[in-house]
Amino acid sequence: MVRLLLAAFFPAKKGAAATIALLDEALSARGYALLNERERKRIWFYVAQGAITGLWFGTLHGRRLTETELRAKRFVGAFTVFQDDLTDDATYPYGNFIELMEGKEAGLAGHREAWLAWFTYQQVRSAVADPPLFKRTFALVEKAQHESREQLSGGLTNERLLEITAQKGGTATLFYRCLVSPIPSPEEERFVLACGELLQWCNDIFDVHKDYHGGVQTLFNTSRDLVPWRQAFEEKLLALRSALGQLPCHPVPTLAFWCQYLAIATRGLVCFDQLIALQQRSGGVFDISCYERKETICDMEQLGNLWKSFRYAVRYA
Repeated sequence: MVRLLLAAFFPAKKGAAATIALLDEALSARGYALLNERERKRIWFYVAQGAITGLWFGTLHGRRLTETELRAKRFVGAFTVFQDDLTDDATYPYGNFIELMEGKEAGLAGHREAWLAWFTYQQVRSAVADPPLFKRTFALVEKAQHESREQLSGGLTNERLLEITAQKGGTATLFYRCLVSPIPSPEEERFVLACGELLQWCNDIFDVHKDYHGGVQTLFNTSRDLVPWRQAFEEKLLALRSALGQLPCHPVPTLAFWCQYLAIATRGLVCFDQLIALQQRSGGVFDISCYERKETICDMEQLGNLWKSFRYAVRYA
């Protein structure tokens, strides 16, 4: 956790500030409005996410990221903000958005958000070591993002929700991974997809209240019993640990990577515990509609929750 702070969060804050300044300068030159506060906060969040994944996979392969890789990580964080907005509100369908990003700047006149997505995408694309891999993983991300809109319709089976969750989290993490050398083997790609799936579970369990009231169906906000889902989460964590041992990586950086990953993933267990305690107080039935927002927020800045996450990390290391 300390290494994540020293090597990811603090540098990400500096990197996000530099990226925001560059984007504001480019926006001003084109007569567009500068980044608003919401956009700035979200850029910082995704730049930090990119810094964390960069640290993970650099550690796994026993190397430090180059300046080119770090720059790509920062810009892919900014790109994610505008990609999410444009695809979530269906401004651009799946195939059209890919064509837009691969096209020329001239076709974007008058659309600030589309230009921001295009500009940040170009910054990332120019820095990647393997452009074909980058394009392939980008297409997977866009496909998963498009299919995740089914969650707004409701009435999805758990099987379909599992597929959407795995695709959305897995492809997003693989997209971040493809910015770091060496090029992942097929075995590592499968492992990274599984890592991302579990991270999406963490995201969904933390956002259970927000997603429910936003009309987004997830595995958890329509469940009446979270205990089996927590058990499944643990099983996936153990399966990941086993799969990691099969990768042809040196044991020392492998263990370091796993400890860094656990520092984030085990927060999901802390949140499950909090929500299951709510479930027990409401007669053993989880009913998100009955709980206040403050009851469902899992504050990971609290020392007690950090300690619980640390203890889980030690258990699964």
